[in-house]
Amino acid sequence: MLRRIRGLGIRGRLVLLVLGLGLPFLGYVAYSAAEQVARERDLAKERNLAHARIVAARLDDYVGDLNQLLATLSYVVPASQEATVENDLLLRHLGPNLPSHVRNVVIWDLAGNNVGALDASVRAHPFSVADRQFFRAALGGEALAVEAPIVSRSDGERLAVFARPVTRDGAVVGVVAASVALKQLQALLNPEGALPGGSVITLIDQRGVILARSIDPDRWIGQSVATQSTIMADLAQREGTRESQSSVDGVAISRLGGFTTARAVPWFIYVGIPADAALAPLRRQLAENLLMGSVALILGFIVAGLIGEGIAQPLRQLADDASILARGDLHHRSSVSTGAEAGALAGSLNSMAQALHDRALALAHNEQRLRLITDNVPAFISYIDREHRYRFANAAYQDLFGLKPEELLGKTVQEVRGEATYQRARPKLEEALGGLPVRFEHIYEGPNGPRTYSITYLPDYGDGDVNVVNGVYVMGLDVTGQKELEESLARMAQYDQLTGLPNRYLLNDRLAQACVRSEREGVQLALFYLDLDGFKRINDSHGHSTGDAVLQQFARRVKAAVRASDTMARLGGDEFVILMEGYFSHRQLEQLARKIVDVVEAPFNIDGRVVEMSTSIGISTFPPSTSWEELLSSADAAMYEAKSIGRGAFVVAPVKAEQRARLVWTQARKPREAS
Repeated sequence: MLRRIRGLGIRGRLVLLVLGLGLPFLGYVAYSAAEQVARERDLAKERNLAHARIVAARLDDYVGDLNQLLATLSYVVPASQEATVENDLLLRHLGPNLPSHVRNVVIWDLAGNNVGALDASVRAHPFSVADRQFFRAALGGEALAVEAPIVSRSDGERLAVFARPVTRDGAVVGVVAASVALKQLQALLNPEGALPGGSVITLIDQRGVILARSIDPDRWIGQSVATQSTIMADLAQREGTRESQSSVDGVAISRLGGFTTARAVPWFIYVGIPADAALAPLRRQLAENLLMGSVALILGFIVAGLIGEGIAQPLRQLADDASILARGDLHHRSSVSTGAEAGALAGSLNSMAQALHDRALALAHNEQRLRLITDNVPAFISYIDREHRYRFANAAYQDLFGLKPEELLGKTVQEVRGEATYQRARPKLEEALGGLPVRFEHIYEGPNGPRTYSITYLPDYGDGDVNVVNGVYVMGLDVTGQKELEESLARMAQYDQLTGLPNRYLLNDRLAQACVRSEREGVQLALFYLDLDGFKRINDSHGHSTGDAVLQQFARRVKAAVRASDTMARLGGDEFVILMEGYFSHRQLEQLARKIVDVVEAPFNIDGRVVEMSTSIGISTFPPSTSWEELLSSADAAMYEAKSIGRGAFVVAPVKAEQRARLVWTQARKPREAS
C-alpha cells in the first residue's frame, strides 16, 4: 500500500489527504450544526421581537410624557404677542425639569408667529410655521399632532415636532409644541447598549421615512425606504419577525430581526442583530462537537500522516524556495528534482524566477527614468491602487507632507492624511476608481502656511477595459498665487478701497436679494441714505488727505453704531448707505438715526487737528417701496429734504407713496451750509 501511495502524483496525494482528514470530522460537525442553527435562529428572532416591544413601550412612555407636558401648557399659556416675555419666563423655569431629549418648547399664535420659547433664539430671524403640517393638524383637533422628520428653519436640524392646540373658552387661540432632535433618539432606542455590536434599531414612520437609527443616524434620518416591498409589507403586518440578507436600513449583512409598532404614535420599530452575533451560543455547541469529533480526527491523522509525509518534504522545500524569491532574492533557484509533479513545479518555479529577474531589471531602469522626470515637475504626482494605498510618489510629497516618497509606499491615504481628510477625499477617490476623471481644489497646510492646489484624479484602465480600473493617477498643481489674484480682483470690484466698505455694485446686489427675502418672509427693510454736511469745505480748506481721513473715521464710527447684521456701503464721495433688515417701528428708525447723528457730531481728531462734522439722513422703507431701485431713490430724495432743513436732520419717507408729508426729526441747532 505504501508503495502505491509513493507512486501517486501531488494531486492524488492531496485528494487522499483531504479525504482522510476532513470527511470524518466534517460529516459529524455538519450534522450537529444543522440542528443547532435552526433552533438558535428562531430563538434569536423572538428575542429581537421582545426587544422591539421594549423599545416601543419606552417610546410610548416618552411620547406620553410630552403629551402630558403639552396638555398642561395648553391650559396655562396665553398665545398672544403681548405675552411673549411672560411665556419665555415660564418656559425657562420649566427647562430644568423637562425630559432630556426635548430640544425646545415653543408657543405659536393663530398666524404661526412665535410668542414664547424655551430657546428664544428662534426669534433671531422671525418666521411663520403656518404652513407646517403639525401646526395645521394641531389647530384642527384636540389630539396630539406629530410631524417628523421636519427641518428646523432656525438651524437646519432634523426634528420631530409634537403639538397641541391652546384653547380658551372652547376656542383654539394658538399652538404649543415641543421639538426633539431625531438623532438624539439613539439613547432612547438603546440607552445602555444592550445589543451586541453591529446591531441596529431603526424607527420608521407609516410613510416609510426613517426617523431614527442607532447606527449612522446623520446619513439615514429622513431617507425613505418606501420602495422596499419587504419593509412596507412589515409595516402593514405591524408586528413579527424575519431574516434577511439586507437589513431594514440597507446594510448588506445577514440579520435576524423582530419588529413591532408603537401605540402612542404610528411609528414602526425594527431591531436587527447580525446573524454571527446572534448565533454566538451555537459556537459553544460546535466546540463540544469538535471535542467529540477529535476522536474521529485522530483516526484520520493516522492515515493522513502516512500519506502526507511523502508529499510534505518536496513541498516544504518548494515553499522555502518560494519564500526566498518572495523576499527579493531572484538569483535563488530550487534544487528539488524528485517526484513527477514536484520536479515539474520546481522547473517552472526556476523559469519564473529568471523571468522575474529580467523584468525587475527592466522595471528598475524605467522607474529610474520616470522618477527623474516626475521629481523635477512643479507638482505632486502619485499613484493610488484600489485599496487606497500609495504605490508611487514623487519628491514633491516630501515638501508637502514631510514624508519621503519611499516612506509613503504601501501606506493608505488614511494613514498618511488622517481620518478627517481621508473621509473628505474618499468620495472623489471612489468616483475615480469607478472610471470617471475627477478635478477639484483643496487647501493643504504646508510648512509655509496654507496653499491651494488644483488636484486631478485620472483612472488607470490598465489593459484598456473601461470597466476595470486598476488605480488612480494623482496630480496636484499649486494655484495659490492664481487664487489670491482672483480674490484680490473680486474684492477690488466689490469694495471701496478707501473705507473697506461694500461699494455701489455690491450694495445693489444685496439690496435686490434683501427685497426678495422681504417679499418671501415678510421682513421689513429700511434704507438710511447719509451725506456729510459741509464735506466739500473740509477738502478745500484742509486738503484731500484730511478729507480721506474724515471719511475713514466716519465709516468706522457709523459701522460701530449699527447692528452687525446691517450692511453699510459707500456710494461715492461723502454719500453712504445703511441697509437694515428687520425693524419693528418708526421709533426704532428714529433711535438709530439719532444715534448716528450723535456719533458723527463728536469732534474728529485728524493728526492733531479737530474737525467738526454733521450728517443729513434720508430714510425709506420696503414696503411701501416696491423695488430696490425705488427704495434707494426714495432714501436719496429724503436725504436732500433733510439737508434743506439743516445740519443733523433726518427724514423718513412717507408710509404711502401718495402722501406728501414727511416725518421729520431734527435737533435744535443753527442750519449749516449743505455740501
